[in-house]
Amino acid sequence: MPSPERKPSWLPVAGCAALFVASAAGLVLGGETTLMQNWLGVPAGQWLTIAGMVSGAAAGFFASTSGSVTRLLSLVALMLAIGWLPLGTAMSGNVYLNFTDRAVSSAWFWRYTYFAGGAAVLLLLISPLILLRSRSVASI
Repeated sequence: MPSPERKPSWLPVAGCAALFVASAAGLVLGGETTLMQNWLGVPAGQWLTIAGMVSGAAAGFFASTSGSVTRLLSLVALMLAIGWLPLGTAMSGNVYLNFTDRAVSSAWFWRYTYFAGGAAVLLLLISPLILLRSRSVASI
């Protein structure tokens, strides 16, 4: 017997939005503390960036229904966010993402960052609209 379709809920989307705001605030207000080594020797700023990108993409995932285009885009954005630090470390040669003598790698990595981060922000912003639309369609 197939499982019933999960209805999108506001609670996980609100949690993702709160995590996104907290990580963005930590990056903006953190200053020197974002450079301190944290878990696994990776600077705290990198963990905050990953948390922000993953939470933005996850908001789109939780707001969308199974099989929708938004769900697919959210999964792609989640994969981009999860792969951000390993890719940056491989391209720069260090976890601090200092691209010394690697100008081409630096340019490509920051384009990747803008795309992955932009996708996460976009999904976070459209999540409430998706939820409102699913509620209005469900009430018909």
